Amino acid sequence: MPELRRIDDPRSNLQKATRGELNRFAKERSIPDWDTEAPADIMREQLMRMGITNINLPPRILGSRNYWNRRNGPPLTVVPPQGQSVPAVDAKTDLVRQYEKQKTAQAPQPAKRYNEITAVRQELKRRGVKFSRRDNLKTLKGMLNGQDAAKLGQ
Repeated sequence: MPELRRIDDPRSNLQKATRGELNRFAKERSIPDWDTEAPADIMREQLMRMGITNINLPPRILGSRNYWNRRNGPPLTVVPPQGQSVPAVDAKTDLVRQYEKQKTAQAPQPAKRYNEITAVRQELKRRGVKFSRRDNLKTLKGMLNGQDAAKLGQ
């Protein structure tokens, strides 16, 4: 077994930084178009493209307890069954592809019901139809179509 002679982490500070530290650094520098929900690898690539590679981090000792040790246990490794090969995939390209797909799938939808009921109320008000603030969308649509003659204003 090789002897560990050095306890410092040889990686650069950019590579050691966690996602939260990268977000704080970007906020301090007020970097434009910073996506706070992106994975840490994508954030690191964006900082490298900007030429920012040296960020200040507290010193960390190699082998000390990390976040993943306290929360989730050690990372899992997958070993393929005997005689089968695993296809080679570029992890960063795949991560970017997955994140872009997730971003487009989770695009916030406008509150259609709120906008729709507001539009119906505005139209009823424009036509001079009296209605209560407690009327629901179904009732308001009925009034709009003239089905509820009792609530029509004169």
